[in-house]
Amino acid sequence: MNSNTPCTLSKYTALVLNQGIQNHAETTNDASRSMLNVITKALSSYSFPDIRHSDIQGVITTWQVEGKSNKTISNYLAPMRKIFKTATQDGVFEINPMEGIQNPKQTKENTYAQARKNIDPYSVPEISQIESAQTPCTSGQVMTLLEIRSGLRPEEGVCAHWEAIDWDAGTYTVSIVKPKSEYRCAKTTNGHRKIELDSTTMTMLRTHYQCTGHLEVITISVVGRDNRTREEVTITPMFIRAKTGQPYKNPKDFLQAYLTPLLKDWSIRERGVTQCRKTYACHALSAGVPIKWLADKLGHADTLTLERHYAKWIPKDGDIKPTEMIEQRLDKNHRLQMQSQSVASVPVYKRLFQRIKAVFAK
Repeated sequence: MNSNTPCTLSKYTALVLNQGIQNHAETTNDASRSMLNVITKALSSYSFPDIRHSDIQGVITTWQVEGKSNKTISNYLAPMRKIFKTATQDGVFEINPMEGIQNPKQTKENTYAQARKNIDPYSVPEISQIESAQTPCTSGQVMTLLEIRSGLRPEEGVCAHWEAIDWDAGTYTVSIVKPKSEYRCAKTTNGHRKIELDSTTMTMLRTHYQCTGHLEVITISVVGRDNRTREEVTITPMFIRAKTGQPYKNPKDFLQAYLTPLLKDWSIRERGVTQCRKTYACHALSAGVPIKWLADKLGHADTLTLERHYAKWIPKDGDIKPTEMIEQRLDKNHRLQMQSQSVASVPVYKRLFQRIKAVFAK
């Protein structure tokens, strides 16, 4: 090793981070940056070239004492291995201090149990409240209901566009996502999919089309799966913010600008933005849809995630068409179409039609 070459921790953390920026998605890099900050803090009291195997063990023990889960610690160790492997190859260490360091044990059952705790679906009465709510932002309302009734991911919902709808077939093609500031192609080949929509959802979207279907098209730059190539795509946004007339920036923006205020105003227990998709999965499984059909619709590679995380919602398969099963459950006893025809209880797609009709009548 050249004696004039600096061999500091910051050099190697920067190297790992920069490699990630060139090769990984924006959200992945944000997580990596956070983990590298934790690693830097943990190793800050050591002279980097003098770090030994026992020091690494001590850091892991400290994290455990602080209450960090074994899964979190394992996540920290991944970039640490990259740091020390590169430094060892540079000649900073004769023996890699990470050699022999193993991830703390984490049982699959604990992992699945934690995942199950994070599933908190909306009940049918709560969905009725969301649908009948008086709100100035119909886009936010329709987007919430679309995710609940179709299982779209939040990052798929915020960049939903009218060009992806096939009105005759009653389908929506998922090809673009926006997890943060960049538009990206669907992360996996399974994520790039065509989903079938039930008749109630199609009726709702046909009405909403009169609100945003004729907006000016926008040209977006979509990052490819290799995280390097880009493709220019022209789309017509399906959902926009009421105040700005612009599409939601990302799922967090949607949560803060619309969903959380809506839940507070209507005294519905607050949930994260991902619970709309999880609501669809829970109700679909409870309705008895074939689990393979649902896994494909949600963009999963197989049925394992549903079987492990949603086990308590899985009954025996039924014989009714999957979309009809879900529609019957969500519209059970016409709860989504409130009996009273007052303005406060007319379904959102009917209210939209009434508003549009009133505008054109002037």
